[in-house]
Amino acid sequence: MIPDGPKQMEIANDLFPQIVVPGLPDYSCNIHSFGCSFWTLLGHRAGFSAMCEMPAPNAGIAALKGENVISDSAWFAKDQTHPEVLVEFERYSAAGDAAKLSAKVKNLLLGYWRWNQCPKVLVLAYWTKGLRDLPDHQTIRAIIQNGFSTAAREAVPGTRQVGIRFFQFLFEADAQGRCKLVRIIERGSK
Repeated sequence: MIPDGPKQMEIANDLFPQIVVPGLPDYSCNIHSFGCSFWTLLGHRAGFSAMCEMPAPNAGIAALKGENVISDSAWFAKDQTHPEVLVEFERYSAAGDAAKLSAKVKNLLLGYWRWNQCPKVLVLAYWTKGLRDLPDHQTIRAIIQNGFSTAAREAVPGTRQVGIRFFQFLFEADAQGRCKLVRIIERGSK
């Protein structure tokens, strides 16, 4: 369903050659925009109807818990009205960014419940400049398995019925400050 990292890199080079050579400057949310676009087009390549910035309905057991849920990319089987894959894409610079990744994973879990447990795979893709300390994948996975409490202290249950996959998008910055995608690596697999 989801290609491995090396295959994803081939697809990124084909669809977005400017992200590989010469690279994009890191300003505003342009690399985030690339990530959302990449995952959506990757879903199309995998045979899905994929949508970018897809809001989840206020349905299911977590219908009114937490904030609105908008996935960076959602992949739908062509004959379905619910996604099979939900994706979040976020920058990771150091351990201080762990809260941002946790928020993305909470969004994935809320999306899973609001889409009535239909997604089969949740994806957290994060991008780094150079090789960095990696996030704690076990702690992130525990949010999916054990659930969490919203800011309003509403309990969102966990689940072991859906898996989460982690992908690191490794960028290198050149002397002009452009970020070039050099590798996509699957991380934190069981």
